[in-house]
Amino acid sequence: KIILGPYNNYKFENLTKNVECITSCAKLDGFYKNAKFVIGEAGYHTVQELLQYQIPAFLIPGERRIDNQEIRAIYFQKNNFGLCAFYNDRNLVKIFKKFLKNLSSFKPEASPINGVDIERLFHD
Repeated sequence: KIILGPYNNYKFENLTKNVECITSCAKLDGFYKNAKFVIGEAGYHTVQELLQYQIPAFLIPGERRIDNQEIRAIYFQKNNFGLCAFYNDRNLVKIFKKFLKNLSSFKPEASPINGVDIERLFHD
């Protein structure tokens, strides 16, 4: 399943018969609980939910003026919760294949960060 965020206009209708596109909604808990991994941007709530549900992720930070997703994505990778790449990275596919190959080695942990404002961690 592909969950489209509220701000993207991607069209995946013809991607494959095995993919279902869902518009972002408030009740994503069920999707997160059943996810083996997530491919997404590194928005604040996305990263918090990935840590809460301990889901490895391949993060491609979006470019925002007021939200530094790059810092979150790098933090996620640095702590072995998953990998990150950037939209303009020529090795994006190669990095994603590395992510899939090493999927079982990523260990997102909710315990040290759960309930903590992750933004504060970046400024310590």
